[in-house]
Amino acid sequence: MSQERVEALRSSFEAWNRGDVDAWLALAHPDIEFRTSGVFPGTDSIYQGHVGLRRFWTSFREPWESLHVRVGQIRDLGDEIVLLGTFEGHARDGMSVEREAAWIFGGYIDDLALRVEGYGTWKDALEAVRLAE
Repeated sequence: MSQERVEALRSSFEAWNRGDVDAWLALAHPDIEFRTSGVFPGTDSIYQGHVGLRRFWTSFREPWESLHVRVGQIRDLGDEIVLLGTFEGHARDGMSVEREAAWIFGGYIDDLALRVEGYGTWKDALEAVRLAE
């Protein structure tokens, strides 16, 4: 993994946090497959390509007044990158959420992730790459 990929991931989450869908998509391969964690209701389990990610963006963000992902750790695994973060959201109905979230990025082509798998806990993501703590 290159330092450029790590910085691209950080930039991608910064774009997510400031609500910039175009900058967020610029760092994903056009043929990306995103498998969600299944933690949040109302989302599909798989989104394909930039069109799918735009659909995810719209449907996922709709119930939130504000949301933010705080990046914790990024782990270099060579062919894959594991990002451990914390999802923080304030729903329009007043509910607040703060919970672990994790993603495994892989299948890189031209430094753009072709595959992303979401996890509801850091433990689940680390177990998926055999790094359970």
